[in-house]
Amino acid sequence: MKKRLFLVCPDAHLEPVIPGHFSGEAFFLTALGVAFNPMETSYDLFIDHFIEDNGISEICLVADTSSRFFRNVVQGKKGFDTYAEKVLEQLLSKHSTQFEQTRGAWQKCLLLTRLHLAQQLQQLEKSRYLGRRIEQGKLVIKAYQYLRNTDRMEEIKHSQELYAPYSRVLQGAEALYGQTAAAATILTPLRSAPENTAVPPAAIPSASLAAEDFQTSPDAPQRSLPSPLTKIRAYLVPGLALSALIAAVLISATTGGLLMKELLISTSIIAMLLAIRQIKPDRS
Repeated sequence: MKKRLFLVCPDAHLEPVIPGHFSGEAFFLTALGVAFNPMETSYDLFIDHFIEDNGISEICLVADTSSRFFRNVVQGKKGFDTYAEKVLEQLLSKHSTQFEQTRGAWQKCLLLTRLHLAQQLQQLEKSRYLGRRIEQGKLVIKAYQYLRNTDRMEEIKHSQELYAPYSRVLQGAEALYGQTAAAATILTPLRSAPENTAVPPAAIPSASLAAEDFQTSPDAPQRSLPSPLTKIRAYLVPGLALSALIAAVLISATTGGLLMKELLISTSIIAMLLAIRQIKPDRS
């Protein structure tokens, strides 16, 4: 039975999700924003000993694309000055041109997730102890981004193609949350989670919040509110038209003149048509 060590963010609550996508025995190591620091010798050595003691043959980095860490950095929100936020902000600055060319918060989160995982893979390969295991063929490392609303795991490669303009990756993809089909290797088939796997209640609000945040793109054009003058005209013109019609009926009833009747009625009809045109909703 294959044993895997999953490096995940504790805020994403992926522990009950992962067994439904990977067979074998699973071990978990957490770090905020999936921002591990394998270049630090003590950290590298700790993971190396853990792998040796438990007979682990594969390390998998898994990041939830709806994580608040990715969202906050992309949206420029003030965070908590954590190591993860600093790493993500540096990536955002380093690849600023790609992010400027990428529209919408959801697509930017996808880009940031991929760049972050690719960087983590490279650091694992360059680390002293884990890197040596990888070179000797004793350890395999992989990275996946998790699309929570469609329950999909997409493998991320740390090739040079990842750093190409990201617009090509998103060609033909839907802009709405959960509809984007990124160019990545999708694990198939996906197995359902075991029946005895309990999902912590804290995981549910996290997913709901992410869906609400990305259903409406911040770049979408917003319809402007009507000005006070427009509101006044919308009520004033119909009122004047109605008054003209009532006056026409009263005057024609008292005078009895055919020409006067036709003139007043025609004037009232024109006024009503103008009123209808004035209050007709704008469909542009």
